[in-house]
Amino acid sequence: MFGIVFFARLKHDEWPIKTGRELTYIMPMLVTYGVGIDLAVTAAMSLSTYRIERPDAGAASAAVNIMQQIGGAVGVALLNTLSTTSTKNYLASGDPYDSMVAREAALYGYATAYWWAAGIFLIGSVLSGALYRRAAKDPPPASFNCG
Repeated sequence: MFGIVFFARLKHDEWPIKTGRELTYIMPMLVTYGVGIDLAVTAAMSLSTYRIERPDAGAASAAVNIMQQIGGAVGVALLNTLSTTSTKNYLASGDPYDSMVAREAALYGYATAYWWAAGIFLIGSVLSGALYRRAAKDPPPASFNCG
């Protein structure tokens, strides 16, 4: 989530490519975002099939993968719509033929989508933490094997 917030804060006058600050400005954002997504996806995949009986493991894994694909498609469509609408509204408030306004509008649209994505991740994190069962009341099934 922190990597998304870093990207949402990116402004046109701070654009690192024209100032030669790519490694010190963009790289930490990309690394933070990549590590965070890797940790979240790994934990989600592990927990989603935890304590599933061996005969049902394939179906459970398939259901998780299908929901991941559907959620990703809907999420991309939603964030694209938010970004495009924000960009269009920003362009309507200024001269759309001015290249500076067009660049600022594009960054404004991206930032809007990133802020929404950060909010969605935050809500998902809170819900996951609230719904996660902390203590197992019964031992894992006999067919459960970690190795």
